[in-house]
Amino acid sequence: AAEEALKARQNLRALVISVRLNEDTLIKKCILAVDPSDVSAIAASIPFKYIQRLLEAIAELLENSPHLEFLLRWCQ
Repeated sequence: AAEEALKARQNLRALVISVRLNEDTLIKKCILAVDPSDVSAIAASIPFKYIQRLLEAIAELLENSPHLEFLLRWCQ
């Protein structure tokens, strides 16, 4: 379901589904699929109960990803 939502460019839905499933690779794929201009709106729409898991995935990405500026947008 998350992959289908991602293909349909339903980034918020895909991200929430991936966090619910607790699929680390899928969560990261969904984070990186979000357009930089949509990050703040999507981040603000994530339900509070999923924030910790999302931040854990972002922290892991920060360790190894060349997308530092993009990931820092998520942190804001």
